[in-house]
Amino acid sequence: MPSVTVIRGPRGSGKSAVVEAWRESGRLPADQVVIIAPPHNRGQRQGYWAAAEESLARSTSPTVIVLDLPERLDDTALEERVVDLLDQPGRRISVIILTRLSFAFPTLSRPPGGYQVITPNQLQFTAEETGLWLRTFGHRLSTRDIDTVCELTGGHAALTAVAASVARLFAEDLSIGPKLFASTLTRAIDDYVRDASARDPELADFDLARLSIAHELDNSSAPIVGGDLDLPQLEWCGIATRGLGPGGDSYRIPDGVRDSLLRMACQDTPEVVRSTSATLCTVQLTRRQPLRALDYARLSEDWTRVAEIIESHWLTLMAVPQQSTRDALLALPPQIVDRNPLLGAWRSLSVQAARTRPTTAEHEFHESGPAQPGSLERELAPETLRSMQFRMSGRFRDAAALSARLSTLADREAAEHPPARDGLPFLHLQWGINHLLHGNFDECADAFLKAVSGTLAEGFDFVRRDASGKLALLYAVHGDPTRAGEWVSTSEQFDLPPDGMSSITALGQLTARALTALDRMDLDSAREALDAIGTVSDQEELWSFASYARSQYALMTGNAESGLSELWHEKSVYRRWLTSDALATQLLAAAEADLLCALGRGSEARTIASTPGTFAGLTTVRARIELLTGNPQGALGECTQLPSNQNRGLRAPIEIALIAAAAYTELGDTAAAEKNVRHARTLSSRTGVVRPFAMMSSRSAASSAHLREAPTDLPPATRPVFPDAIDHVDLTTREVAVLRELETGAKNIEIATRLFVSVNTVKSQSQSLYRKLGARSRVEAVTTARHLGLL
Repeated sequence: MPSVTVIRGPRGSGKSAVVEAWRESGRLPADQVVIIAPPHNRGQRQGYWAAAEESLARSTSPTVIVLDLPERLDDTALEERVVDLLDQPGRRISVIILTRLSFAFPTLSRPPGGYQVITPNQLQFTAEETGLWLRTFGHRLSTRDIDTVCELTGGHAALTAVAASVARLFAEDLSIGPKLFASTLTRAIDDYVRDASARDPELADFDLARLSIAHELDNSSAPIVGGDLDLPQLEWCGIATRGLGPGGDSYRIPDGVRDSLLRMACQDTPEVVRSTSATLCTVQLTRRQPLRALDYARLSEDWTRVAEIIESHWLTLMAVPQQSTRDALLALPPQIVDRNPLLGAWRSLSVQAARTRPTTAEHEFHESGPAQPGSLERELAPETLRSMQFRMSGRFRDAAALSARLSTLADREAAEHPPARDGLPFLHLQWGINHLLHGNFDECADAFLKAVSGTLAEGFDFVRRDASGKLALLYAVHGDPTRAGEWVSTSEQFDLPPDGMSSITALGQLTARALTALDRMDLDSAREALDAIGTVSDQEELWSFASYARSQYALMTGNAESGLSELWHEKSVYRRWLTSDALATQLLAAAEADLLCALGRGSEARTIASTPGTFAGLTTVRARIELLTGNPQGALGECTQLPSNQNRGLRAPIEIALIAAAAYTELGDTAAAEKNVRHARTLSSRTGVVRPFAMMSSRSAASSAHLREAPTDLPPATRPVFPDAIDHVDLTTREVAVLRELETGAKNIEIATRLFVSVNTVKSQSQSLYRKLGARSRVEAVTTARHLGLL
């Protein structure tokens, strides 16, 4: 448990429930958790801290103090008081802070015992977590019903509890009436939100239904929906979470709660909703935010305006595929759609996406003859939409294959009819994203370069900025910080994107900054870039790169346990993207295996590292696992598997060279060890990549005198990244089968029957299992196997 854990979220988001779950699971000592109740006002300041100190005096070490909503004290010395609580000689003390504020307690980020933040996004229930939680109440919902719960609740903890109550009413008949379940749950959520809003005096001054009309509340939207509204009070009262919007601070009501409030507003005051939405639409168009403008135009039911926004801003709307855009296309009257071929093609794909996933045959591209001058991008746009549809359904191989064909056609046609200023660079940008998410390095780089160098219509210079940032990300992920830094600088030369796309185009650049800083062991700059990224939307296709960077930062700062926990959560949230042909699957497998190695969990790491793929990080982690499990010869074998592609960057070759040097040293081959160390130093001096040297275990570094030549400008490490050795147990296929049967509690004769072997064979294999696991009984064997990740 870190010294300081900050859990941030609005009311009803489940902050206290997390603490209770930790107590029940044994992560927190149940009898030594002290909860200091939230103060009613700042006048309770002295009593609040006195209660904390008295509780500490009565408890024994270790102790966990939970401070609930301490921001209500309005205490300028709050962080110093927390440090005083931690600074108790001879005591092991941890502090958990439950807060509604998104940017509170910045100076507590580096206490001696570690620091962890749980964000509002992490508190949201994923589909998997929703299903598991409902099963604890005896409700086994179908996947469709779980998706319904997630859609209506937005993962909000309090609303998910409402869903459990509704599921109890349907009992075993739940799967018979999914529509009835959805409508009943909708009414139950609305009743809960209405009652909770009415009975809480803290919310009496807010017209929540009208506030819900605005997707985000900021200085431009607040006067329209809330009059003289004190925006910070929205966060203070737990109504909304604060983020950084294009015009400064913005506040957002949790999705499930906002949807419920908006339903009530549409029912009670429909004219107010339509007129207010129309005004907000105009404001968003003025601010060059077509995505938000489209949402408000649809809410105002002005279909002519919806069509005009889509026609005028098709490049921007295609650049950021959103469910709201597809909903708007589906809602358009047929007479409007029929007048525009682009709207018709886009709507057809939206209808297709709503009904079923695309089939492989559907991406056949029919060339209808040469395009007319100046119309090339209009000819290719529908097929690019199709490739994006493949991408959004997780079929990255099909998306990349179609992109390659479209790029070839575009090159041929553009040579015959050179475009003046058009949208072709935008299409190259989309094709590059398709290749990036599939892991095609060369094709990705080529597409992004064409997007940067092509001619563009006025107002779309953001395409070059976005493509440059993604090129920087491509090189940073593959361990080439020099070229990554060059493309970050290039991206900054182009105009800023429209306000609604700022966060999307910034993600690639910021992630590249973080990875580049990590490679050069500039941990402060890496932390700064990751903080700037903030919470990544579940609609963001580059989420895995940000997650990979966070995992690497956790690894290098000695926070592998919290890094692993966050990684598992994000994999659960974004699991639909983790397909067999996604680069994300390989990236996160490499990150997860490294974190497991840092925690000494070799068996789990080996299993995860067996993920197939060509990402060089998987090769290095496999070699590291062999070295740390005492198999230097196996490590050398893995080192030879590094892809020969010269575009793999420099980080992986440096890591491989250092792992090989350590392996040769253990095998007594000094000459080979020297050669690999010299090679690693040469590559490191070329670009300043020093992180691989900091990642060597103490034993590996000390076992070779030649490693003393490693770069001397590394910041002092508080602890080694990896232990000298990691636990690993090799089990045969039959032993694994017996172990799984032991976990079920089956008797020997039952196991023998299921596995088609004799009882004596089961006994023999059980004894072999006990010996390998160091166990004396079934219970010990299963417990140890779970700890090692074998079950």
